[in-house]
Parts: sequence; structure tokens; C-alpha cells
Amino acid sequence: MFPAVRVDGTTVEPFLERIAAELPDEDDIPDGVLESGLTQIDRETWRRCVESWSVPYADRWHSLVEAAGDVDQAERGLVLGALRVGIAERQSTPPDLFAQLEDGRLTAPHLALAVVLPPQLVWSIDEALAAATAQGGRRRSRARTSAVERVAYALMTFEHVGRTRRLCRRLGAELPVAAFRAASELLAGAIERVERDLDAARAAAVALLVAYVEELHRFDKVT
Repeated sequence: MFPAVRVDGTTVEPFLERIAAELPDEDDIPDGVLESGLTQIDRETWRRCVESWSVPYADRWHSLVEAAGDVDQAERGLVLGALRVGIAERQSTPPDLFAQLEDGRLTAPHLALAVVLPPQLVWSIDEALAAATAQGGRRRSRARTSAVERVAYALMTFEHVGRTRRLCRRLGAELPVAAFRAASELLAGAIERVERDLDAARAAAVALLVAYVEELHRFDKVT
């Protein structure tokens, strides 16, 4: 839910890539696998990961420490969670998402990317909730979407753009998908535009926040 909280570095990156390749469809990474990943993290990377949460979200960090019982356990839980998500964002894209684009009805590049890229890997849950709140009592679909778009442009930083581009590059490495030629062509063009054009990258990031808010609304209806 907080895409800025990640583990990175030359020692842990190969581990994340390897596990994602070995378990491309696994939602629940075994605890033993995650535990082994801890040994791949140097102290500097560990500290950077912890501070990416404990500094901007100090109140929540305090609650996490209290729940864990001590700082070391809280840090360990946080880093394990970051490892889990680091693997997930490198796993292959589910085929059913490509299938949604295969009929050719959706032609807008940034909207196509929003179908297959997980918005939670670009925007935080706090940002998504803020965008959902901004919709207020608006009932018309266009007005609701516009409200989210305004929030997205107001909150967007170069980090959001960077995360969007990284996701696009990872998606691009999966293309073309033989079973979904039309979708592959559409997405390849969208990825190329995001990589070379800042406005296209920003538009893709905005579309992802819109998709995130829609997911929140669907979840609310279900629960």
C-alpha cells in the first residue's frame, strides 16, 4: 500500500528477480523463501527501507513497534513485507488482463496501461483515499473521474513517474504475448510513449490513480 517502501540494491535485486521467475503465479510467497531474502540485504539497504516508512509515517511506525513488542521485530516485519511486494511487482502479468484488451475496443494508450499495471505499485493507499474523497457527492462519471485526475496531478512527483516507467519496462519485457497479439501491440506502443514522453508518463500515472479509486469503490460495494 506504500510503494515508496521497498528494498533495493545490487545484492537483493537478483534474489527478487529469481524468486519472481521461479514463482510467477504465486500470490503467497512461502515464509522460508522470504526469510532467505533477508540474508541478501546489506545494512544500508535495510536502514533505507525502514526509514522510508518510519520517517514519513512516524505515528504508524510507533503503533507497529508497539504491536511487535520491540523495534527489531518491527523492522524485520517491515522488511519482510517489502521483500514480498518486491517479488510481486516482478511477477508475470496475469493473462486475463491481456485478454481484456484483445478485442481492440480500448485504444487509448494510457488507459490500456491502467488495465494491466497494478496502481498500488505507483500510488499509496493514502493518495488513493484522498482522491476518492475528492469525488465528494459527484454523480456523473466524467465529473468523478475529473476530480481524481486533479488530485493525481496535484500529488504527482517524479517518483510517481519513475515508478510508472519502471512498471512499463517490466511489462515490456513480457511482450509480445503470443496469445494476445493485438493487446501486445497496443501495450508496446503505450510503453514506448511513456518512456520517451513525460506527458505520456504523467497521463499513465493519472490513469492508474483513477483505476485505483475505482478498485476501492468496487471493494466497498462487495464488503
